[in-house]
Amino acid sequence: DLVTIIISDITRFWSRQDLVCRELTHFLHEKCGVPYENIAVLVALGTHRGQSEAELRQIASEEIYQKVQVVCHDCEGELVYLGKTSFGTPVWVNPLAVGRKVITIGATVHHLMSGYGGGRKSILPGISGKETILHNHMMCLDPEKPCSSGRIGMGKLEDNPVHLDMTEAAAMVGPVFGINIVMNKDGRQCRLVCGHWLKAWEESCRIVQQVAG
Repeated sequence: DLVTIIISDITRFWSRQDLVCRELTHFLHEKCGVPYENIAVLVALGTHRGQSEAELRQIASEEIYQKVQVVCHDCEGELVYLGKTSFGTPVWVNPLAVGRKVITIGATVHHLMSGYGGGRKSILPGISGKETILHNHMMCLDPEKPCSSGRIGMGKLEDNPVHLDMTEAAAMVGPVFGINIVMNKDGRQCRLVCGHWLKAWEESCRIVQQVAG
């Protein structure tokens, strides 16, 4: 199979996803028999700036950078259209997330707009087009008053349109596996909650709420 591993950019390096990316890539190659040339590591930039070569070597790990293709997402580059969510968001994603087995690695933390980071955010905004991201993020605003919507906020998932829209977009890609990193108060990995891209992430949110709520 062709496999794409989605990781976060340098702004999330504190979660040490490089350690997970390294072990996962070894597992895919040695235990599952996936050739290194069939594996791509895609950096989920969203609308963030591109990464330098030194940063790519850091966030994917030096060892993996030398063995597989490590590339940055470009939200204004060549994209694939998957359709619209029920919120009317046009879903454009990186071609490396289409027709391949997609695995996400991300840190679950409280997030001001989407309730919690990680999980489905690897897809939207992570590897989505700029139009997709802007349409999603506009739902942070109250539709009638000049302020933020009361439906968004840290720890809020129920009836949060930003989160629900992200989840619908991620389902269109349909990752085969999700690895969710939970950090402790000392800034070290304390849990890796793995499995179904949505259910495992939801469990990681419950753990984060217990640890840092």
